[in-house]
Amino acid sequence: MPKVFLTSCIGLDHDIILLDQFCHHYKSLGIPPSNFLLVLNSSDRGNISNSIRSALDILNSHDIEPSDVWCTRYESVEKWQRVHNILNKKVKPEDWVVHPDADEFHEIPTVNYQELFTKFDSLSVNALQGISIDRLSSDYKIPPNKFSKNPFEEFPVCADLNSLLKLAGVKLMAYRGYLRANNGSGQVHQDLKSKAIYPHGKSISLHETPPFVKWVGNPDYNNREKEPEDWTDVMPKIKEDLKYIVHHFKWHGRVIEKLKERVETYTKLQRPQVHQSIRVLGHYEKYNQFKLKKL
Repeated sequence: MPKVFLTSCIGLDHDIILLDQFCHHYKSLGIPPSNFLLVLNSSDRGNISNSIRSALDILNSHDIEPSDVWCTRYESVEKWQRVHNILNKKVKPEDWVVHPDADEFHEIPTVNYQELFTKFDSLSVNALQGISIDRLSSDYKIPPNKFSKNPFEEFPVCADLNSLLKLAGVKLMAYRGYLRANNGSGQVHQDLKSKAIYPHGKSISLHETPPFVKWVGNPDYNNREKEPEDWTDVMPKIKEDLKYIVHHFKWHGRVIEKLKERVETYTKLQRPQVHQSIRVLGHYEKYNQFKLKKL
């Protein structure tokens, strides 16, 4: 029987406060502790930092062992090398890989992922995308850094920040073991895209489909002219149309420092992702909160 694995790179400098709830959430969706394939990252080069010790304690409480520990400032190319090395060693082609970022909590319309993938097998589906929903505090501000006990209660606002960030607004949630994610984890890697069969159709990305465009707008996301929106009251309608949800709990604690570090790193490396961080930093610093249009 195919196995269901989960892989993620956990940035301990910023996202350790979500780690306990992250493990609870994905165990509740049927991922066995032995099938968590986690990379831990800390910027404390060469040291077993307090954050690593804390993370190991949290993982131990869930009977999870990390697959890799990486002690330099985060950089996406090295992250992908480490994740792919683990997948190549552990995952067979017939298996499934659930692939959230450390701050992403999936919502699916079945009890667990095994039930969903059994359904997908009958439909020859081999990959899954969902709509990204940014979760914010009730006052649209970034709250202080503290360990999360229930992120869904602590961040009740469901927001669309995709136009602000100039992102497609989709995330690759899961895929068969012979596929891989693209650099932004939005869809199946370009080299394998022709093999992808999503629930919404073969190989076409979710952000190009009519139900997605209805809510988020122009598939050419670099040219979307839309204000950030508060979607909290319309989430039931969005779930009817799109079914698969990626709740994004990025906007907490030290996220401003995280974005500034990304700007510094990606400016030096001349990475185009730098503009996403610059845009959101400018917006938040201008209003001292996220300024959302209420639907």
